[in-house]
Amino acid sequence: MSEKRLVEDYIVDRLVYVKGWRFVESARLKRDNLNEPLLIPDLIDAIKRINSDVELTESDINRILAELKLAPANMEGAKTVLRCLKSGVPVKLEKERTVKYIQLIDYTNTKNNDFVVSRQVRFVGISEIRADIILYINGIPIVLIECKTPIKPYSTLQDAYVQVKRYERSVPELFKYV
Repeated sequence: MSEKRLVEDYIVDRLVYVKGWRFVESARLKRDNLNEPLLIPDLIDAIKRINSDVELTESDINRILAELKLAPANMEGAKTVLRCLKSGVPVKLEKERTVKYIQLIDYTNTKNNDFVVSRQVRFVGISEIRADIILYINGIPIVLIECKTPIKPYSTLQDAYVQVKRYERSVPELFKYV
């Protein structure tokens, strides 16, 4: 049996049929290019949906995206992204001229979020990688899962860990989110 059948299918099926995630084939993800980890159209839709009580201009949305995209691809950038995920992105609104925290994830009404699982997702950075499974919330890649088949005695958790660390060096931009 293959890794895909034994491990990937099981994880994806559990997420879709038990937890209610939506499966999207990697080729159908709304991506500008393989260098951009965010699903920008999905993220913009989520920002508008979650913050429907705030009148956001295109300029406001661009500042929110810039806050995420311009965070450095290192530990400090990961802290910035985590702070934005937890507390929202502070934005001085163009129309109101006040600072509001724009939420990226709706923690109050989780049905307001878009949970997407995809597999064999390619990313390009210093080099190219193909992640076995990626979990997105509102267009933000939150989790990368590297699968290893349990029936091959030479395939270990250590192997998966080493592979993920290689991915981190290859595509650091992804790992400020994951």
